[in-house]
Amino acid sequence: MDSYVSVLKSLEHFVMAWEHRLNLVAVEASHLEKPAQNSPQEEYDLAWSKVRSADGILVPGGFGERGTEGMIAAAQWARENKTPYLGICLGMQVAVIEFARHMCNVSNAGSIELSPNCSEPIIIFMPEIDKETMGGTMRLGSRPTIFQEGSEWSKVRKLYEERKSSASAIVIDTRLIPSILSVLVQLDSISLARTTRTSVWR
Repeated sequence: MDSYVSVLKSLEHFVMAWEHRLNLVAVEASHLEKPAQNSPQEEYDLAWSKVRSADGILVPGGFGERGTEGMIAAAQWARENKTPYLGICLGMQVAVIEFARHMCNVSNAGSIELSPNCSEPIIIFMPEIDKETMGGTMRLGSRPTIFQEGSEWSKVRKLYEERKSSASAIVIDTRLIPSILSVLVQLDSISLARTTRTSVWR
């Protein structure tokens, strides 16, 4: 948990502002994945009991494929049960993958970062990223942001206005955006990433 001190402190400050106390319960994401046949169920059942009893779900950043199917399952639970969900970096990736699989009929949706041989990658590398020498190659700086008409109420719009700073190597493939829009009806903003890629923020 030491890697997430800044995230945890931010959450503590948030709940203090609302005169609440944070009760953080850690769940090993891999324990949310269905165990193999004849494998013990105890860890799986305990992990899901924690998720189901939570008032909100946080999936922070991370690297690697381990546990990501469990994270996707948690994102699905949050969406279907209207439980507040905060996805940061990898956490946002898995939320988009979950939405694509179950709401946009992209059954094999995945991330090229997590699974290079994914048959339907919807999370892809930015075109300007050097994929051969990864590490210290994220695209940095601000980007223009286009907000849809009628989103004047959006707190994201007030926060970022017309430009948003970003540090990223991966983005959502824009070919998925029309499907997302047709399901969501209204999307707060689309951050431009050249003319063929976008990062979606809500």
